[in-house]
Amino acid sequence: MSEWGLQEPAVAEAHLMCGDAARLDGGTGRARELYEKVATLGDGRQLPRHGTLTLEARLGVAECRIPDGDLRTALEEWRRTASETLGLTSPPAHLVERCREVALELSERGFGAEVSSLVRRLAEL
Repeated sequence: MSEWGLQEPAVAEAHLMCGDAARLDGGTGRARELYEKVATLGDGRQLPRHGTLTLEARLGVAECRIPDGDLRTALEEWRRTASETLGLTSPPAHLVERCREVALELSERGFGAEVSSLVRRLAEL
């Protein structure tokens, strides 16, 4: 009998869903905590089935930094995650869309030039 924990994809997905709900409700601090738990599962080599979940969680962390004014860190986290998403053989459409959404938020805060190259590449997917 296995224990339920973040190692189970369904639990990691539930954390992401709760993070999304908290963020949309204005609770970016709580959302960021939930996202960070999933983001720390590794880069997919330790738990391969979590690869895209960790990428999505890292986008959530970046998105939570934006209203907190930590724009440079958000930009770097987005850039790294978008690049890794582009490196996937077949990135899930929802992950690509989430990359675009975070890029739009960064663009609206003055980082259009910084995100434009990767946004163009994401649009090609």
